Amino acid sequence: MIKQRVDTAFYDRVYTELEDWSLENNTIDKIEAEIVARIVSKLSVLQAEITSSENSLNTTKQSTGSSDSENRPMPLKCFNLKPSVIEIPDKLPVKL
Repeated sequence: MIKQRVDTAFYDRVYTELEDWSLENNTIDKIEAEIVARIVSKLSVLQAEITSSENSLNTTKQSTGSSDSENRPMPLKCFNLKPSVIEIPDKLPVKL
């Protein structure tokens, strides 16, 4: 119980000092803005790749026609090939 109080007081003090330092230097806001900008730029690159792939797929579908695509088998990656999980008990029941 005493250790918990000491830990709580320590973390409260660290948090308070970090907030004060952040307000003085405005550092955390700058770091957060930089991280958000990086995430947005990476997401926009991924979105461009997805859009390009979708456009390519749509072009391929239009050029092959619907009757051809209905006769093609589905690729294996669409099927769930994971084996089922069977739980085996550690000990078997003993007869009385």
